[in-house]
Amino acid sequence: MHQRSAAFAAILALGILLPACGDDGGGSYTTANVCNSDTGLYIDFLQTALSCQPDLEAFFGSLPDANELSIACDEQFQPYVDDGTVTISQDDADWNTCLDFIANLDCDSFDFDGPNPCENVFIGWQLEGDTCEDSLQCDGDLFCDNSGGTACGTCQPRLANDETCTVSDECTSRLCASDDTCQDFGQVGDPCGDVSDCGGTLECDDTSGLCATPTVWAENDSCDGQNITSQCGFPSSDWYCHPQTNVCTAYLSLGDTCGQGAGFCRILDYESCENGGQNADDTCIAPTIVNEGDACGYVDGLKCADGLFCYDDGNTSTCVTPYAAGDQCTSAGDCPGDFLLSCSDNNVCVYSEYTGTCPAPAM
Repeated sequence: MHQRSAAFAAILALGILLPACGDDGGGSYTTANVCNSDTGLYIDFLQTALSCQPDLEAFFGSLPDANELSIACDEQFQPYVDDGTVTISQDDADWNTCLDFIANLDCDSFDFDGPNPCENVFIGWQLEGDTCEDSLQCDGDLFCDNSGGTACGTCQPRLANDETCTVSDECTSRLCASDDTCQDFGQVGDPCGDVSDCGGTLECDDTSGLCATPTVWAENDSCDGQNITSQCGFPSSDWYCHPQTNVCTAYLSLGDTCGQGAGFCRILDYESCENGGQNADDTCIAPTIVNEGDACGYVDGLKCADGLFCYDDGNTSTCVTPYAAGDQCTSAGDCPGDFLLSCSDNNVCVYSEYTGTCPAPAM
């Protein structure tokens, strides 16, 4: 079975429309009610949603605090409100429905990419055929179709289930499935091609080709030693799938013998087997702390010093200072250490790539 590894893709773009409760009781909602770092339930929601991904903090070293979430939220939404293509709903019912949704959010069933009632808190004013740069600007359930290769997209109706698709945003269900058709997120027993077809934390069973509840692993359970990263609850459990015995096995502790295949040290804690485990009496050793510019990595036990991020550029892994908004970058996704940022067309790390040209400002 596959473990869901990137359900937070929508968070990378901050594409979920999530409000915060205002102090005024309704009738005068603004983006401050959405993004306030102290009272905004957007922050509470996002921190709850992030907790659904236990491997995220281990990978990045730390999660953004409420202040950074507030800045990212404001930069994502406020420009569209300022240019008049989006307004904030003043209907208490829209806010209350959203608040109820957040209060009952369940990690097991919630899917970041799926539609949710909080979308009604923002009202887009671009009609079908009007120019746009983000689906947020489009009226009702229209989406911003940027597939035409032009600088601006146009607001178009979303596709119904079973229609051919290329991206999930064009589907009413918000899922362009592995068979390239719009489908609802799979529930237990529904067919799937991979884990992205299944909702929430459900897995796609390799044998049956059906969505299934996640396996509850325990020590000594049988597993497939050829797929150690998708077995035994990896990466958040205390076990790994031993490639020789094919059972879920506890990680070794510091000082335990690990040489010549005796067992695995706690790799995700950067603990490693000395000498690469070449000798029978090699033992698990503590991480080696390395500095900016130095090579890093789990397998070699090279852990970046506090405040640094181990960045893999596809060729090498190096300790770098996490990028901040405004830093120069080279390619999409190349703003290491902060998953809220993306590299803009102008090669700058940004929270939002808003341009304000789609549609052009009124004269």
